[in-house]
Amino acid sequence: MNKISRNLAGFVFSATLLMPFVESLAASSERVIEHAGDWSDVLVNEKDLCITSEQNDLKIQIYPSPDRKSLYLKIFPKQSFGLDGIFQAGDFSIPLNYLQSPTPAPVFGAIITADKMMAFVHGFTSSRTALVKISDSENTISLAGTSPAIDGLIFYAHEHILNLPKPFGDEGSEENNTDSSTVPTEIFPDSEIPKDETRSNATSAKCADDFHSCKDNQDLVNNYNNIYKAKADCKIKAEDSAQYGTPQWPGFWSGGPFGSFQMGQDAPKTGLITLVESNAQFQNGYGAMVHSTVICTYDLNKSIVRNIEITAH
Repeated sequence: MNKISRNLAGFVFSATLLMPFVESLAASSERVIEHAGDWSDVLVNEKDLCITSEQNDLKIQIYPSPDRKSLYLKIFPKQSFGLDGIFQAGDFSIPLNYLQSPTPAPVFGAIITADKMMAFVHGFTSSRTALVKISDSENTISLAGTSPAIDGLIFYAHEHILNLPKPFGDEGSEENNTDSSTVPTEIFPDSEIPKDETRSNATSAKCADDFHSCKDNQDLVNNYNNIYKAKADCKIKAEDSAQYGTPQWPGFWSGGPFGSFQMGQDAPKTGLITLVESNAQFQNGYGAMVHSTVICTYDLNKSIVRNIEITAH
């Protein structure tokens, strides 16, 4: 087994930190954010995005590594008797290595590093099919829908400041185009950081887990971890309130539902946040889709929707 294989096996055994999806994916919450063709963007634990597909007795997952320097590609075949394989899409190919797993099910994986990421995305989105070969078994999988799936990850990385390598991260970031082992790390003493910036960073860190610690409504919406649950609950409540058909919402890479909110400083104190979606479409009695604004008042204290208002434009 080569070096990558040994490293990946190490990741699996130390799964609690290095590969967060290994132990938690099956038991944690999964919510499909977008689906196109044969691929989906799935939100795991309401905070981690995973590109996934199930085809030909294979489950494929692609998601950022915890250090944000690479992507993890994982293949779950229903059965396998080999110890290695290959994933090939267009001109891009990468070896698959058997991962030692705490479960009997076989798992194969690869690390797509920053220097290979552009080639991977090009092959992944421009080809119609990909080849997954494990030992003597070959499977051809459809790549229909991979472009929207990649767009979703790009949008998610931008919105959550994941600082992934190109094409997911900042086009101007040189750090992301350099091998992480050669990047020097500068440590600045607290005395050299402006006091206001130190205080702001500390406030945002507390805000992530406790909305009462957020400095205002904007800080809460941008940094509170469970704001995604509020948006999801508001969307469900609005759909339940629809008189006809199924509403249409902005796509995930367009900002997703409830991309706006009421400004102010009251939400951290009261726990009531007003989320707004002005680009929804609801069906009327004649079957036509009508552009509508949805205003949702959400109670963060009890995790419930207090009020929903739907107004046609």
